[in-house]
Amino acid sequence: VGSYTVTVTDQHNCFDTMTVVVPYHPMPELTLSVTPAYCDRNDGTATVSGANLGIYNYNWNSTPNPNTPTNDQLYAGDYHLIVDDGVCELNFLFTIDNIPGPTAIFTADPTTFLEGNTVNYQDHSIGSIETWEYDFGDGNYGHQPSVLHLYQEPGMYWTTLTVTDEHNCFDTAMILITVLPDVVIY
Repeated sequence: VGSYTVTVTDQHNCFDTMTVVVPYHPMPELTLSVTPAYCDRNDGTATVSGANLGIYNYNWNSTPNPNTPTNDQLYAGDYHLIVDDGVCELNFLFTIDNIPGPTAIFTADPTTFLEGNTVNYQDHSIGSIETWEYDFGDGNYGHQPSVLHLYQEPGMYWTTLTVTDEHNCFDTAMILITVLPDVVIY
């Protein structure tokens, strides 16, 4: 940066002088912000902020590799972004964290019984649960953390609990219910 004078002299003592001005080229003033990925999906984001974002080239070491200031399809992991304006280059090293989804856990009491009895289902899932769906295996459903269900027919029924959190992450758990016939002996 500044003015520089260059003098060139040949073998006959002829010379020429030239002044060259090297302009100041500031480094881009950019910042990077990230959001996590949820339940092992590719929904983590990294966004470059600053002025004149359209004049830069963006090289994300990811797939996809958009030439844009935002990449919103990142899995959890470590990444490297190079931003350049044709003269200066900035390197960003960053990490996308993973926020795990919920873990479905529930109990049923009783699990083996004579027909005509009610099963008490209790949710014990881990995470910020927003919705519960019990599929009782007999064509009926429940949508509360704790539910009672009456089985009308003898048989073996897999009850499935699916829990979903605020990020639309979900998990399922299953319990086998055995309904015995109420036998009358004469």
